[in-house]
Amino acid sequence: MFLTSYEKEVEFRAMLTHFSIALLSAAFGAAAGGYFHWLSEKKKSHEEILLQIYMLLIELNGALFWIASRQVRGEDPNPEHAKKFSDLSWRIADLLRQFDKLPETPEILTVMFSLRFRSEVQRTEEIDRLLKQLGRRVNPRYDSAMKQISDESRKLMADDVEEFLRRQKRIQP
Repeated sequence: MFLTSYEKEVEFRAMLTHFSIALLSAAFGAAAGGYFHWLSEKKKSHEEILLQIYMLLIELNGALFWIASRQVRGEDPNPEHAKKFSDLSWRIADLLRQFDKLPETPEILTVMFSLRFRSEVQRTEEIDRLLKQLGRRVNPRYDSAMKQISDESRKLMADDVEEFLRRQKRIQP
């Protein structure tokens, strides 16, 4: 069957319309896919930074623990622990600059740099609170186990510092 030139033109326009719609759909789909991939990568990056901040805060708390334990005994802090606290604080601050949307940023900066704490024990308590808060988001089971271990260590240190130090030397250099 032969088509008239009008019918050919109508058929050509229909094919052109379908092709254009398919092309626009593909372009839109690719753009949406790219956007969602970017969002996914951004979220993954933020989660990785949050985990790094959390782990460094745990390490910071460990350095502060030794500073606070010496303060409780009326001794000056070990310069090595003070330097470690300072170095870790600045590493955390650098990560916080990369992840500006963390609601706890002002509190973390305060606990690391503010002089408002009358004792390092108070600073330790504030870091513990922040770790608990962040731990619920980052790694709830780890947070729970570490809190229990930390509480046991604090209790032993309060009850018998010499026994605490003896046990500590067995597992840490």
